[in-house]
Amino acid sequence: MARRTVFRPDDQEDFGRVAERVAAGNMALLGRAEGPAERLERSRLRNAIATGALLTSGRHLQHGDPLQAGRNMEVFTNCATAIASFAKFYLLLNGAGVGRAYDDALMAVDWTRAPRLYFRLDSTHPDFPDLAAACGEPPALLLATAPDNAVMHRIADSREGWAAAAELVESMAFAGAAEAAVALDFSAKGRALCSPSSKSRSSCWTSATSSRAATACARSWLARRPKSDKGRWLIGLSRSVSADKATAASGIAGSPARRHGMTVPPLPH
Repeated sequence: MARRTVFRPDDQEDFGRVAERVAAGNMALLGRAEGPAERLERSRLRNAIATGALLTSGRHLQHGDPLQAGRNMEVFTNCATAIASFAKFYLLLNGAGVGRAYDDALMAVDWTRAPRLYFRLDSTHPDFPDLAAACGEPPALLLATAPDNAVMHRIADSREGWAAAAELVESMAFAGAAEAAVALDFSAKGRALCSPSSKSRSSCWTSATSSRAATACARSWLARRPKSDKGRWLIGLSRSVSADKATAASGIAGSPARRHGMTVPPLPH
């Protein structure tokens, strides 16, 4: 496990070196140059980690280094959950490992009442040629023209932008806007969220993969709605799981999958 997740090449499989970089990362959070007192504290911290007197999380051992102060907190805190799919999606994009309980009392959103979705991707976008292969359907079907009364939303190519798009759809599902239409424009080409070579960050979501992945993600919300309320609870549960699975799949595009924990109530419930 240490070779797979903790050790870096510079560590040379030496846990003392791991302790040194993790301690340096913690001290970097002070945001100032180290004086004698800080150097003594860093040394003590290093020794505590190296000897096991201070037990840190695996994520901390994996990601801790002098650059820690400039990285998002979720990479280090790891385990997280949220009551809403869009918030859980945002935590995942920021690098947290996410999980969720699917008890019916906690499922406030009925995804069978989600609005109809339409998508736009500019033909000049670098992902456009790969759209059909990525989604398994021709662009003409995926990019059908939205009705005039559709809610138009241009997605900013950032963690916040993609989470806001999920929030819009989820909030309309909560409101029961099944007859409404939403047009999501994936054409924005923002900066890469981190270097594609930074393999350990689940927040790696480059502009080259985000439109393609999120198109596939959004298509999961287009599943046929039930014609009756028979089995509505199970349908609602499965749709919530499907929505979370789809956003998780798009969130890990370009980086290793993170564990997505879930608990479901017993059936029948």
